[in-house]
Amino acid sequence: MPYKNQIKKLAEGAYYHAFNRGHNRQQLFFDKHDYHTFIYLLKKYLDPHFREVKSLPDGERLLVAVNKPLYAEVELHAYCLMPNHFHLLVKQISKNGMSKLINVVSSQYSLYFNNKYEREGTIWQGTYKAVLVKTEEQYVHLSRYIHINPSSLSRLEEYPYSSYSTYIGQKKRSTWFKTADILHYFLSQKKDAGEAYRDFVEGYHILKKDELISPLVLDEAKRI
Repeated sequence: MPYKNQIKKLAEGAYYHAFNRGHNRQQLFFDKHDYHTFIYLLKKYLDPHFREVKSLPDGERLLVAVNKPLYAEVELHAYCLMPNHFHLLVKQISKNGMSKLINVVSSQYSLYFNNKYEREGTIWQGTYKAVLVKTEEQYVHLSRYIHINPSSLSRLEEYPYSSYSTYIGQKKRSTWFKTADILHYFLSQKKDAGEAYRDFVEGYHILKKDELISPLVLDEAKRI
């Protein structure tokens, strides 16, 4: 039975903060392979150059494209996976792009998780939530909130399951998530955009996360 408020009007060209957690706050990611599987699924549907190995009955192996890719319907601008939840900053291109992406990734990750850990039933706390990003300032600050989620770390760039290290130039720019729009706000003749973004994020790192999430999420979050 669908949630009463599951059907919402989502705008084309709008930005959203999408997130979900494990059922009853249970852990979703126990080891690096779990994290990598979820990231792999995001890349699978968002990378225009993605190819997957398929084995034929005669043993031949082929590289094939995804049947229904979503890179023309939604863009991922930032992400962070934590042990019992995830955060995504996305731009809708088609009005259902975000829902298609999160539904297919969540569904396929659930199958992987239940098979690996020999369990049944839902692993998610209902349908994902999404908050409309209303201003450019909110958009940039939200990317910072997402990247400071591993707040217990003294060095955020050491956390391997977020997009932060790519933003600050420690990893090669990706074709399946977009950094240019956010880094555009940090272009300067005196400093590299990645370095300026690092200052922006890590200068806030000492504050509690709740001080940032409350105006962006808690008062506006709606189930989608």
